[in-house]
Amino acid sequence: MAKIKAGYKVVGTNDLGNRSTATGRLSTHTLVERTYVDRHGTIDEPGVLCHEGYWHEYVDNELIGTAKHRGVYGHARQAHVEHLHWLWGKRDRDAWTPTTRRAWPKAKSCG
Repeated sequence: MAKIKAGYKVVGTNDLGNRSTATGRLSTHTLVERTYVDRHGTIDEPGVLCHEGYWHEYVDNELIGTAKHRGVYGHARQAHVEHLHWLWGKRDRDAWTPTTRRAWPKAKSCG
Protein backbone atom coordinates (compact mmCIF):
# COMPACT_ATOMS: atom_id res chain seq x y z
CA MET A 1 0.00 0.00 0.00
CA ALA A 2 2.88 2.38 0.69
CA LYS A 3 4.00 2.19 -2.95
CA ILE A 4 0.47 2.98 -4.16
CA LYS A 5 0.15 5.86 -1.72
CA ALA A 6 3.52 7.16 -2.95
CA GLY A 7 1.99 7.68 -6.39
CA TYR A 8 3.30 4.68 -8.28
CA LYS A 9 0.89 3.47 -10.96
CA VAL A 10 2.52 0.05 -11.46
CA VAL A 11 3.61 -1.91 -8.38
CA GLY A 12 5.59 -5.13 -8.55
CA THR A 13 5.69 -7.97 -6.06
CA ASN A 14 8.15 -10.68 -5.01
CA ASP A 15 7.06 -14.06 -6.41
CA LEU A 16 9.39 -16.04 -4.12
CA GLY A 17 10.99 -17.88 -7.02
CA ASN A 18 12.35 -15.58 -9.71
CA ARG A 19 15.40 -13.77 -8.31
CA SER A 20 14.63 -10.71 -10.42
CA THR A 21 11.37 -10.21 -8.50
CA ALA A 22 13.26 -10.20 -5.18
CA THR A 23 15.57 -7.42 -6.39
CA GLY A 24 12.91 -5.31 -8.09
CA ARG A 25 14.30 -5.79 -11.58
CA LEU A 26 11.09 -7.57 -12.65
CA SER A 27 7.61 -8.47 -11.44
CA THR A 28 5.59 -11.46 -12.60
CA HIS A 29 2.53 -10.55 -10.50
CA THR A 30 1.84 -6.85 -10.72
CA LEU A 31 -0.72 -4.31 -9.51
CA VAL A 32 -1.63 -1.70 -12.13
CA GLU A 33 -3.80 1.38 -11.64
CA ARG A 34 -6.66 1.43 -14.15
CA THR A 35 -6.10 5.08 -15.06
CA TYR A 36 -2.50 4.24 -16.03
CA VAL A 37 -3.78 1.76 -18.61
CA ASP A 38 -6.44 4.14 -19.89
CA ARG A 39 -4.06 7.09 -20.27
CA HIS A 40 -0.79 5.39 -21.21
CA GLY A 41 -1.14 1.65 -21.78
CA THR A 42 1.63 -0.13 -23.66
CA ILE A 43 4.60 1.59 -25.27
CA ASP A 44 2.45 2.68 -28.18
CA GLU A 45 -1.20 1.96 -27.38
CA PRO A 46 -3.20 3.75 -24.65
CA GLY A 47 -6.04 1.68 -23.21
CA VAL A 48 -4.19 -1.63 -23.57
CA LEU A 49 -2.34 -3.20 -20.63
CA CYS A 50 -0.14 -5.63 -22.56
CA HIS A 51 0.78 -6.24 -26.19
CA GLU A 52 -1.17 -9.27 -27.44
CA GLY A 53 1.70 -10.59 -29.60
CA TYR A 54 3.40 -12.29 -26.68
CA TRP A 55 2.60 -15.98 -26.53
CA HIS A 56 3.15 -16.46 -22.80
CA GLU A 57 6.45 -15.13 -21.50
CA TYR A 58 7.98 -11.64 -21.60
CA VAL A 59 4.74 -9.69 -21.26
CA ASP A 60 5.86 -8.67 -17.79
CA ASN A 61 9.26 -7.51 -19.08
CA GLU A 62 7.61 -4.96 -21.37
CA LEU A 63 5.06 -3.86 -18.75
CA ILE A 64 7.71 -3.28 -16.07
CA GLY A 65 10.30 -1.80 -18.41
CA THR A 66 7.81 0.70 -19.80
CA ALA A 67 6.59 1.73 -16.34
CA LYS A 68 10.19 2.17 -15.17
CA HIS A 69 10.97 4.32 -18.20
CA ARG A 70 7.92 6.46 -17.40
CA GLY A 71 8.96 6.78 -13.75
CA VAL A 72 5.78 5.21 -12.38
CA TYR A 73 7.08 1.83 -11.18
CA GLY A 74 7.53 0.93 -7.55
CA HIS A 75 8.55 -2.48 -6.26
CA ALA A 76 7.15 -3.92 -3.02
CA ARG A 77 9.72 -6.61 -2.15
CA GLN A 78 7.85 -7.53 1.04
CA ALA A 79 4.62 -8.13 -0.92
CA HIS A 80 4.74 -11.87 -1.62
CA VAL A 81 2.61 -13.45 -4.35
CA GLU A 82 4.08 -16.92 -4.62
CA HIS A 83 4.52 -18.24 -8.14
CA LEU A 84 4.02 -22.00 -8.01
CA HIS A 85 6.28 -22.76 -10.97
CA TRP A 86 7.22 -26.33 -11.81
CA LEU A 87 10.84 -25.35 -12.60
CA TRP A 88 11.26 -24.36 -8.94
CA GLY A 89 9.74 -27.62 -7.67
CA LYS A 90 6.63 -25.88 -6.36
CA ARG A 91 4.21 -27.99 -8.38
CA ASP A 92 4.20 -31.02 -10.63
CA ARG A 93 4.54 -30.68 -14.37
CA ASP A 94 1.21 -30.84 -16.15
CA ALA A 95 -0.18 -31.09 -19.70
CA TRP A 96 0.58 -27.40 -20.27
CA THR A 97 4.30 -27.69 -19.45
CA PRO A 98 5.57 -29.26 -22.73
CA THR A 99 3.66 -26.65 -24.74
CA THR A 100 5.31 -23.76 -22.92
CA ARG A 101 8.77 -25.29 -23.30
CA ARG A 102 8.35 -25.73 -27.09
CA ALA A 103 7.08 -22.17 -27.50
CA TRP A 104 9.84 -20.54 -25.43
CA PRO A 105 12.15 -19.59 -28.35
CA LYS A 106 9.22 -17.96 -30.18
CA ALA A 107 8.12 -16.08 -27.05
CA LYS A 108 11.63 -14.84 -26.40
CA SER A 109 12.00 -13.48 -29.92
CA CYS A 110 8.83 -11.38 -29.51
CA GLY A 111 10.09 -9.92 -26.25
